[in-house]
Amino acid sequence: PSQVYDMEHTFFSRGEKKKIVMEIDPLARTETFRSGNGSEEILEIHDFKNGITGIFFVGLQKCFIKTQTKVLPETTEAKIPELEGEEITTTYFEQSVVWVPGEKPIQNKEFLKSSKIFDICRNVTIYWIHPTPIAAPEPADLEGAEEDDPDLLDNQSWLDGGSEHEAEKDAQ
Repeated sequence: PSQVYDMEHTFFSRGEKKKIVMEIDPLARTETFRSGNGSEEILEIHDFKNGITGIFFVGLQKCFIKTQTKVLPETTEAKIPELEGEEITTTYFEQSVVWVPGEKPIQNKEFLKSSKIFDICRNVTIYWIHPTPIAAPEPADLEGAEEDDPDLLDNQSWLDGGSEHEAEKDAQ
């Protein structure tokens, strides 16, 4: 007999009460997340057996897939250090990414046939998505600007009540 575990999370987003329903099917080795209603519904399926995550946007009638690990995390592997009156502070720096779809949709969906993702995405367009880093803003390139540029001095003359350059102009 199949054992499926359901869990519902409720949260507020932009003042609206929202919920996410998570379903874990250990025999199929999948996690399914559902959120939204009607045309705003989103389904995200993590298929650990095939190493693929699928995201279906009902309103767009499109699926997006990406590769993922096939290994399920073991809870016994995590070792939590015992604290004896001390705090441990850990800082993680993650590079922000944006997931960008490929230019062309997937033509041959055969590789998805053994996946729950295929059940949801078989009749819609499917795209691979790839992570693209979000670059930090670059500092302005000030090369070529001279530090002692007379025009810059003139533009800043209000700081000292006038500049020597202005005094020379007035004398001429």
